[in-house]
Amino acid sequence: MANELPRKAIRDIWQNQAVEHNKMSVDEIRTKARDYQKRIRRRNLREYMGVAIVIAGFGWFAWQAPSLSARVGHLLIVAGALYIAFQLHQAGSSKTVPADLGLMDGIAFHRAELQRQLRVYRQAWLWVLTLVPGLTVLMAGATGAKPRVPLPGGVYGPPLAILCGWFLVILWLRKRNRKKAGEIQRQLDRLTQAESQA
Repeated sequence: MANELPRKAIRDIWQNQAVEHNKMSVDEIRTKARDYQKRIRRRNLREYMGVAIVIAGFGWFAWQAPSLSARVGHLLIVAGALYIAFQLHQAGSSKTVPADLGLMDGIAFHRAELQRQLRVYRQAWLWVLTLVPGLTVLMAGATGAKPRVPLPGGVYGPPLAILCGWFLVILWLRKRNRKKAGEIQRQLDRLTQAESQA
């Protein structure tokens, strides 16, 4: 047929056509930032509740501890939990989204918040290591004590099981936090793309 375009011309037209970018509005940026801040506040509340349970439980154990080493071990765990809460508050607290955000300010605000949370997820598993000294003191005290009943694995069995369990928890936290960090990195990449289109 005479009026058909050659394949190369069709391909050139298709490749050179103007692409319509889906730009984010100011309201969309504000909504995304507010929703993200709500999720961060809920996460922090869960973490603070966990820290409060650890502090109350190990504080009570310290009060009831039969020996000085047990009391010191429990109090070191309380101190480690307080350190975790402090770090979470310093590094991971959500900021209030300003009401007068413009598009570029909104993107910059949301980007800064995502970068802060990315650092939290990359470092949080290290904060949990602050509980290890208390566990170590407790285990050292437990290995020196004579058990009232025979223990599987002897005197060293339960402390080693606790230590192994604790390091499994740390590895699980690290894996979970890497996944969360990957999600945040993808959000940052999408923001960069939206910013380049604005």
